[in-house]
Amino acid sequence: MTVTVGGDFPQPSASDPSAQPLFHLVSLTAHTAKVSIVGGSYTNGAPTATLRENHPVTLMNTADGTRYKLILKPVGTAVPTGSSPAPTTSTTVTVPPPGP
Repeated sequence: MTVTVGGDFPQPSASDPSAQPLFHLVSLTAHTAKVSIVGGSYTNGAPTATLRENHPVTLMNTADGTRYKLILKPVGTAVPTGSSPAPTTSTTVTVPPPGP
């Protein structure tokens, strides 16, 4: 999915109408993105986690054990469609280039 700065993800879609926004894209550079938790926080107290291009980050909901794998991909990368096996949810985040 494509996410813009200030956007929450994942958003409900035709393939997953029950999706609830869990993450918030706080900021981005050419090769990194900072992501926070919607309505929550990281257990280490950090306000954001940094995604680096093509380096998966796995986050776990400590309340229920669900794991989320986030991958920052370069603009123009085709994002595969389909469902992910539970309990791990995989989200590929493609961000548009920073504005002028």
